[in-house]
Amino acid sequence: GQIGDESNAEGFSGPIIKTNTFLGYNELCRLKTQKSWIFKFDSRASQMLGKFVENGKVHVVAFDSPRSVANKVKYAIENNLLGTFAWSLDTDDFNGDCEIDRTTYADFGNRKPQLTSFRDSPLLRTINDVVQFMTS
Repeated sequence: GQIGDESNAEGFSGPIIKTNTFLGYNELCRLKTQKSWIFKFDSRASQMLGKFVENGKVHVVAFDSPRSVANKVKYAIENNLLGTFAWSLDTDDFNGDCEIDRTTYADFGNRKPQLTSFRDSPLLRTINDVVQFMTS
């Protein structure tokens, strides 16, 4: 999958928010094991992309992952932006349903934060870890 991929299916609802207009990260963590997803990180957009086919229809979703969040926070700090914005904190993976994202700091080069060993709240933990790392 990549940005611009066509989808011929309408949105689908997740198991928590139950709306077909968007999925929370916590919902994606649960859905990862329920469908035959293909995931790819789009470095240019710093977005994770997921795609699956069901009943002949292609479903595509773009979402923030720990890796995309790490890159965006790093960019903001390196470019002296006055802040960042996080939308919908209540849809982080508070239950730790997702595996730890081993690619979180794949784009940081040799000097990078230590990957957390906690599975819960990976997006919030990544924001905190990158801010602490980049400002110390």
